[in-house]
Amino acid sequence: HWFSFSSKIKQIISIIPIIKKKSKLLSEGLHWPLHKIEWLHPGRGISNYAVSDTVRIKVKKGRVMIIIPYERL
Repeated sequence: HWFSFSSKIKQIISIIPIIKKKSKLLSEGLHWPLHKIEWLHPGRGISNYAVSDTVRIKVKKGRVMIIIPYERL
């Protein structure tokens, strides 16, 4: 299941794992793809930025919190 949302180009999006299991994700519309990243520690995330007006993220393994700053689009 993909999580899709509208975004402005260059909008910062942060992703933080929230459980003590490996997290693995797929993404579309972000500058740095997430498919090669595996998080092992909760609480240590990354920030990325949108390169499209639509961003899609799929959590293949684990659980993450996705932070999207509120801005009027």
